[in-house]
Amino acid sequence: MVTVVICRKATDTRVNIFCQILAYIIPHVQNLNDVCMVCMMVHRCLYGDALSYLLDLIKSSADATVRAGLRSAASSTVAVPRTMSSLGDRSFAAAGPRAWNRLPPPLRRVHSVAAFKRQLKTFLFDCALN
Repeated sequence: MVTVVICRKATDTRVNIFCQILAYIIPHVQNLNDVCMVCMMVHRCLYGDALSYLLDLIKSSADATVRAGLRSAASSTVAVPRTMSSLGDRSFAAAGPRAWNRLPPPLRRVHSVAAFKRQLKTFLFDCALN
């Protein structure tokens, strides 16, 4: 609401453009934060230091017995479990792999946590602004 009031009273075009960008980003910030946190947790499960109960929820596609001989086993995707309800769709076991598989392959292959976090934020803001 504050950005709308500022945009109506501003006369400078740079301020107007900035306010339009803010008005677009602010509703998406919560979603971007959620996606960022989920992808960071999946990254820690695959490459880093996640808790043991989270490690049990995330399985690589190459580790799945059904997909071991497929070309998709060579990719860096994660197996998404089937769920029976919308509550199950929102759980980390289902939402984490779904968000991870939507990332571009070069981003999924980054092993460093700091580099992954930086590239993930860049990717998410590019998606939000385009």
